Amino acid sequence: MTSNQHIPNSKPAFTDLPKTRLIEMLVKLTEECLLVFNNDFRNSIIDLKNQKTTIQEREYNFSFSRLLQGIIGRSSLSGAISFHDEYQEEMFAPKKKKGLGRQIDLAICLQHTGERIFAIEGKRLYNKNNKQYVSGNTGGICRFKREQHGKELAKACIVGFMENNDFSFWHQKINSWIDEEKAKSTELEWNENEALSSLESNKSILSKCNSLHARISKTPIELFHFWVNVI
Repeated sequence: MTSNQHIPNSKPAFTDLPKTRLIEMLVKLTEECLLVFNNDFRNSIIDLKNQKTTIQEREYNFSFSRLLQGIIGRSSLSGAISFHDEYQEEMFAPKKKKGLGRQIDLAICLQHTGERIFAIEGKRLYNKNNKQYVSGNTGGICRFKREQHGKELAKACIVGFMENNDFSFWHQKINSWIDEEKAKSTELEWNENEALSSLESNKSILSKCNSLHARISKTPIELFHFWVNVI
């Protein structure tokens, strides 16, 4: 699907539902997508894996976005939702094009108004010394705290593509990185309650948790964390 692709329907569905209910439905569909993501991803990148051993974040995100849009398109939300997909833009943009790095990976909007109601950021979990899930210029959580991502949203999602270790390892590691940020003197305020909640796991396939984060000027944002095993 191309950027800003709309799932066609002559009459948008669920336009009268509150946004909180729509977001609940989107979170559920995201979880359903990730439960089948690994098999779908392996089948879609056979040729790519034959060419190189390292899969880049953009390739995970591109495959996840394609799969999720298909699942939503076959759901009861078909016709109500449109997408803005950074990775569709990046895959086909000229190499010199700048600015995409500041965009959210996948924005989900109401088709009839264009209002963004949910956003998903994807991050690799592969290097115990790489803190980009939390901090740094492209840090997932920090971008939400700085309001570079999802400034108008109350809820959003980070998907972690887990390439090694296990869910408990990354839960402990990410919370330790958050603790390190709390001890720093920066423009961002980190509160004691910003640690990730306890994990809920679905066997070895998928794990999830939540967190709540203070922002520079907006009210705190709730993040849904979904970690999918791609080992």
